[in-house]
Amino acid sequence: MNEEGNVVWNLWEAWENKEDFDNYNATPERVEGSEFMTKFPTLLSGAPSMLWLDEFARVTV
Repeated sequence: MNEEGNVVWNLWEAWENKEDFDNYNATPERVEGSEFMTKFPTLLSGAPSMLWLDEFARVTV
């Protein structure tokens, strides 16, 4: 929970490049008007935010 008492959910995804991410978001399940995109925002107390890290060093274990 954050300081305001809201549940905070962080999702971490690693994409090979921005084009792959954009293509994923263009699939029928993720486009505006899809079931997911209609229901997901109703679970949020505000607008989601995204941070794209172009220069992130990938560490593999």
